[in-house]
Amino acid sequence: MRFELIDFGTDFLRQLWYVAIANMSVFVSEKVHFFYTQNLCRFFEFFFTNEFCFVICVVVADFALGRTDQMQFVPPFCPEGDGSSGTKAFIVGMGENEKHFLCFHKILSITYRIKALLILKRILYKWEIKGEIENPLLDYPKIDAIRLDTQEKELLLLKEDVLAQEQNSVVKQAYRWRLNEKIAEVRLLRAAHTGDTRRFRKYSEFVYGKPSSDIFAYTVQALKQVCEEASCSDDEHVRKTAEELSALIPANLTGYSIGELPNQETIDMVRDATLKTAGDLVSLPISQEEFDAEAIKAVFDQALSTLHGEGWNVVVDTSSKSAISVDQENQTVKVPEARRLPFAKLRILIVHEIGTHVARRINGERSKLKLLGLGLDRYERGDEGVATMREQSLGDKMEDFAGLEAHLAISLAYGLDGMERDFRKVYEILEKQFLLQELLSGKDYQSALSTAQTSAWNRTVRTFRGTNCVAGACFTKDIAYREGNIATWNVVRENPDEMFRLNVGKYDPSNNRHLWILDQLGISDEDIESD
Repeated sequence: MRFELIDFGTDFLRQLWYVAIANMSVFVSEKVHFFYTQNLCRFFEFFFTNEFCFVICVVVADFALGRTDQMQFVPPFCPEGDGSSGTKAFIVGMGENEKHFLCFHKILSITYRIKALLILKRILYKWEIKGEIENPLLDYPKIDAIRLDTQEKELLLLKEDVLAQEQNSVVKQAYRWRLNEKIAEVRLLRAAHTGDTRRFRKYSEFVYGKPSSDIFAYTVQALKQVCEEASCSDDEHVRKTAEELSALIPANLTGYSIGELPNQETIDMVRDATLKTAGDLVSLPISQEEFDAEAIKAVFDQALSTLHGEGWNVVVDTSSKSAISVDQENQTVKVPEARRLPFAKLRILIVHEIGTHVARRINGERSKLKLLGLGLDRYERGDEGVATMREQSLGDKMEDFAGLEAHLAISLAYGLDGMERDFRKVYEILEKQFLLQELLSGKDYQSALSTAQTSAWNRTVRTFRGTNCVAGACFTKDIAYREGNIATWNVVRENPDEMFRLNVGKYDPSNNRHLWILDQLGISDEDIESD
């Protein structure tokens, strides 16, 4: 192993120091130990003080031998005699405009190694957002290839058993469709693990479908209308952002047919049905206006008790997630530790998460077809469609269907306008879209830009997860929100009676195969009432 210190000049405000590691692989993970010396700390503080570049030092232990090679490294600008030893250093110099004010001396202790990992991720995140990296490198360390092989074999055996032993042809077909989907999900994960983007796209389409060209055209038209109105704003930032977004989104899309936004009569009808279905959950005695994570947990616990949801738990999630979510596999509702909600929004979330996602799981397990608990094949579109429809019926004026950003991002990546886009190009459009949205909400430019960059980054990562971020390949799961929302509103407008069967289990009311299964097995809203 050798280290080389490269001097680019004597003026420290204009030079960049690199310490390069040769002849070894550098791994940064939760198992890496970080050792920081006083001299390296001073090295960091030099750059920090002069706001010249952003530097991080990662010290990597020798895993093979279980020890750390010894060396001496004293930067020339540090006082003599401070010496350092027992370290391997990997110093990364960022761009000249990177001025992130982080206090590196706090990382001296080994107890801060986890924070160091988060800082490293933040560096890469900021670097990528500023365009110094064209596309990020997404990795999937939790995918276990051996486990995937085992799961696929078990699913194939289960499919053989069901087809050989199940006597009811309808039940047999329902399980065949669902098992085919689960097998495809395993193969999708394997494609992500091996980096086979072509197969990943194939299985993503098989499981979750392709984005609708009609819905994409509708979304783009809605955005162009917003841009047109914003271009007349008195705010220079609003006008400029609207013009930039309008120039980025496709201009060659014409006619579409997706159905109109529901009228007030339909919304009121859905609201009444929602309150009839989940009224006991949202009429809980509430004595406060705002709720922190623990208070939200208490309300959700009470709602689960009302549903007789034995085996379900609500936990306060200490990870960095910001959205409340339902983990169906572990029967857990996760509430982020930093989450705060006013009662009006909490009431809507109770209906969305507990009254829909959890209730449909519980009722499905109690139905004639137990598979309705786990869900019929491709049920997600219906699950999110029902949840977002109910949410909209209880909210303020409905101005658009749900899931705009998710569907827009996937459609842009797919190139439904004739031009496939990679991670960077999708991110750039989403950043402008989120920025305009934040500015129109009244935020100042800097706050709006910061929020927009984070939102656009998170959405683009969700869009390209599982891929190598190239143009034309992405994870299509999140089209379920917008396409499911539109389809479910169309169902209740054309067939209002279906509203009362929505909670029998996890099915898609716009999927004719699902309706055939329920009708053939005689599963109706009476099954809910008889529980």
